[in-house]
Amino acid sequence: VRSLGRLLGLLRDAAVLTGSDDELRAEAVPPGKAAARAVEEAEARQRIEHSRAQLMQEYAETGMCRRQFLLGYFGEELPEPCGNCDTCTSGSAYRWAEEHDAAG
Repeated sequence: VRSLGRLLGLLRDAAVLTGSDDELRAEAVPPGKAAARAVEEAEARQRIEHSRAQLMQEYAETGMCRRQFLLGYFGEELPEPCGNCDTCTSGSAYRWAEEHDAAG
């Protein structure tokens, strides 16, 4: 059932199916084109999932201040390490900042 839901969502996002779960309608799309759209949508989803996983790995492995990392992701800037996260309390955020200030 879960796989069917994912497939239906994929076909909806590819504009092959429209409507609600109760009343799905197939658009007038030739099967080959429908399949190509679904493959494109699946590849786009896979790229997004890979990007998310990569970002989470970078967050987990960073030596920089976690708050600076998160704010940077959202386009904000914190000029100094926050002093409250685990990388700040361990000292690695300050070492990271010194190394990158010297390199930049």
